[in-house]
Amino acid sequence: MTHQPEHVIIVDKVTKRFRMDANYRASLAETLKDKVGALLGSNGKQKLGDKVALDSISFTISKGSTVGIIGRNGSGKSTLLRMLAGITEPTSGSIEVKGKVTSILDIGSGFIADLTGRENVMMAGSLMGMDDDLIRQRMDEIVLFSEIGDYIDVPVKYYSSGMYLRLAFSLAVHLDMDVLLIDEVIEVGDEAFKIKSYNKLKQLTGQGHTILICTHNMRSVAELCTECLVIEQGKLIAQGDPQQMVEAYIEKIWSNSYELEKSQIPLAYHEAELSKFPTNEWLQLTHFAFSQDGETEQLCTDKALNLTLRYRKLKPDATINASIWVFDAMHRPILSGNSMPLEPLATADGIGEYEMTAHFPANFFNKGLFFLRLHFIKDNERLIHEHPNHLPFKMHLRRTDPNNLKMDGKVGSPLYMQLPWEKRFWG
Repeated sequence: MTHQPEHVIIVDKVTKRFRMDANYRASLAETLKDKVGALLGSNGKQKLGDKVALDSISFTISKGSTVGIIGRNGSGKSTLLRMLAGITEPTSGSIEVKGKVTSILDIGSGFIADLTGRENVMMAGSLMGMDDDLIRQRMDEIVLFSEIGDYIDVPVKYYSSGMYLRLAFSLAVHLDMDVLLIDEVIEVGDEAFKIKSYNKLKQLTGQGHTILICTHNMRSVAELCTECLVIEQGKLIAQGDPQQMVEAYIEKIWSNSYELEKSQIPLAYHEAELSKFPTNEWLQLTHFAFSQDGETEQLCTDKALNLTLRYRKLKPDATINASIWVFDAMHRPILSGNSMPLEPLATADGIGEYEMTAHFPANFFNKGLFFLRLHFIKDNERLIHEHPNHLPFKMHLRRTDPNNLKMDGKVGSPLYMQLPWEKRFWG
């Protein structure tokens, strides 16, 4: 018998509309003031109709999942979290959330400025249904995790935004809850606190808690989440593996920014395209191409990859070399290399046309979207030219490729290396 996962969140055909006024503002929640204003009239403001923040979306979330919600500003991500938290209600459709819900949706909301951190923790914990004695038992752990020390007994109006965030996050992850909702604020802390926060969230997931994170940080989604929702203009357009969702989303953003279809990522850039980029006194880039033997339309992981560039050297008395950086789909640097010899050549390059080619072996790149940054170096010591754009290339995986099992994409590794393994019978 197949085990069916327990769904702790069920969203069924949910639509949310907001009333718009002449200031082009939509209330994020239907507050008492809004409702009174609606009863009394338009409060002198010209009504411009409704804004559809979410348009008939449906999905389920299984217990113990860590789910990333991605999409552009205004797509409806925050509105969705506010409805899941019970702050506002859907215009139509239904939402079911099983168990206790804790949320961190806005920096600055939830705490009272004139109360100390300790007093706010006690108050917030009580409002979330925790027993006062249990909150006191966990106080030291909350303070230790937040790293605010003696400031716990200082009014929070004197806190920096980072201190406020750390205390709010620490409180939320130490409460008795089944579902935790986080809206972007986890990204405000410093790098050390982010790492600690990620580890804490992974620990909570392992304990059966369900976490939803609304964020613009694609790296966080790919590294932390077990599932991803993509929302575009109020519609749920995709749900699935975080690595695949993030790569598809980034590729779409890149393609739209260059007014290209996803299938039109160029493999070669010629002088006509490159001439609009600034040159300098030393060189002019005239050609750049990604290529593979026998491949003309797409690059495949099981073939060696060549990077070929041509440039026009404009001045004598210098040796020019190339340097490259390769970034993965989340724009993390994964590789660097250059053509520079260990010792500078005794003679300088002359004026004229030059071609250089770098070779990558087959089965080196995993499948997915990559970006390349191109630099030129003078006399092994000084950067003299940098291509202003990251040049994209996409690696495809053949179904017949024997690496299909080891490069599924869910692993998330941008590179693959065939190591010299040994296998022998033992006993």
